[in-house]
Amino acid sequence: MKTIKTPVQFALICLLVFNLTGYNKNVFSQEPSKPEKVFEFAWNIFDANYALFKAKHVDWKALYNIYRPFVNRETTDDELFSIISKMLGHLNDNHVRLISENPDRFYASGYSFEYYGPERRDTLRAIMKKRPIPGKYFKEPLKNSANGIFTYGWLNDETGYFHFNAFTDAEGSEKAIDEIITEFRNAKAIIVDVRRNGGGNDRIGKMIADRFADRKRLYMTTQERNGPKHDDFDTKKYFFVEPGGPEQFTKTVILLTSRLSFSAAENFALAMRILPHVTVVGDLTSGCFADNYWVSLPNGWRATYSKNYFLDYNGMCWEGIGVPPDIKVKDNYDSSVQINDLILETAVSLVSNGNLSLQDENEGLKPTESLVHLFAADMDKYGIEEAAGMLNYRYNNNADGNYYIDSDELKSLAENLIKKGKIKETEELIMLAGRLFPEQADIYESAGLEFIKQNRVAEAVKMLNKAVSINQKKSTLLSRQFSDYLYDELILSLLENGYDGMSKTYSGLKKKYPLQAGEIFLNSLGYTLIHNNLMDYAIKVFRLNTEIHPLSSNVYDSLGEAYLKNGDMENARLNYKKSLELDPNNKNAEEVLKTLK
Repeated sequence: MKTIKTPVQFALICLLVFNLTGYNKNVFSQEPSKPEKVFEFAWNIFDANYALFKAKHVDWKALYNIYRPFVNRETTDDELFSIISKMLGHLNDNHVRLISENPDRFYASGYSFEYYGPERRDTLRAIMKKRPIPGKYFKEPLKNSANGIFTYGWLNDETGYFHFNAFTDAEGSEKAIDEIITEFRNAKAIIVDVRRNGGGNDRIGKMIADRFADRKRLYMTTQERNGPKHDDFDTKKYFFVEPGGPEQFTKTVILLTSRLSFSAAENFALAMRILPHVTVVGDLTSGCFADNYWVSLPNGWRATYSKNYFLDYNGMCWEGIGVPPDIKVKDNYDSSVQINDLILETAVSLVSNGNLSLQDENEGLKPTESLVHLFAADMDKYGIEEAAGMLNYRYNNNADGNYYIDSDELKSLAENLIKKGKIKETEELIMLAGRLFPEQADIYESAGLEFIKQNRVAEAVKMLNKAVSINQKKSTLLSRQFSDYLYDELILSLLENGYDGMSKTYSGLKKKYPLQAGEIFLNSLGYTLIHNNLMDYAIKVFRLNTEIHPLSSNVYDSLGEAYLKNGDMENARLNYKKSLELDPNNKNAEEVLKTLK
């Protein structure tokens, strides 16, 4: 194996040859080899989609010129994996990963990987599976809820405690948190623990935080990368914590965090920390907030990148840093034998000594009025045209920032109008959305899918064609919006020409865009359709994937899941069985088949 100098050494040697301050595509003029193509693809896929270059002040073009010279025709797979990993390491982002399955290689940028490394992945997984607190601290054995996601109990006569390890199972989590609030309604304080929490769905986090809210408060905004420039983003989406559920607990609350609080657990911490009666105790969180997206490289490796930009209520981005605690206590989670929990002991002392006071959190009180909600009320009262005029007036006269407008809320309103059969109102609303958000195709996609559910094919085709036009015009070949464009093309073909037409369209797309229109692409489209409750369409897409990739266990697993969700147990069983035959290590298929028997 060749010896490769470190990137810094190589950069110094080549300083006179390479322009290290800019991206120089002409450095290598010969036809790139396979290793070079893989590197170029990896660099370009992040360049086109990664949302946090500006937030982290990363000069991605300069990194290209540092790492690209290491790759040539003789570069081995091990060397290439190491080079790309080192380049991605500068992003300091736990949501950025590079994975090779055969042989097994794994890299993740950010704190958790730096601390554990690939050789200790099993150690990290084992730690994440354990509850953070020894049983000696509790009056009696803990209760479990939501299939073990939540555990809770009394620390003493005045303090309740609960831990949850994921933001999954929305229905089960809602039931669990309401049980917990009822159990502890007479407590002096509740200690909420999100250490060793792997994240999940931010909407579940908001739902749980709502049970502790005293009033409506802005806690987070997000923006999604939507163009070729590093600072191309769509409009802000606003997240509020507000009183929710049968009852709320607004007495003393202490939130426990650590470096093993990941992703949605960190966004949950953003929601809780703006409540005046909540004190955060522990360590900084992991430092990865954004949603991530999977891509396949030309050689079969997979990578993930962060696709959006999260800010707290004050406009601060904590990516790569983590949510800071109010009272910092280092966690001892990596101890081989856990005896004492220093963070918990500090929290209990704070409660018992009664030294906590309400915090000033008035910054989270603006903006509070949604223009979309006002528009919906005005539409019912005055009609669509007058309501649109009032929305435009408020939108253009909002110097004090008393209003906000969220494109997701507009999408939801359009979907509700379609469900009610208010087609004229829907079309007027879509036109209004087009004026307010001219470069956002997702509003048209959302309306198109809702029209499909209502069997209004002509309207669906009209909406999806508009989405295709926007995404085709503004996306680059490797951008995520380009995948959306391909999705919409296939759905349109399925609507207008049936399964055979979709198959023919896919063949053309696969031939034209082999890297973009592969197995993962079809699988993602199928799950998009499942998410939108279009099971018949999802089954057709997954079925096409099995025909094109008949040796892939994963595609049969997905088709089995679609049949299962659609109530077709026999076809679900057949496809899960086929998936297990192709991959005897598929534990998911094995478990599902046990239930189907």
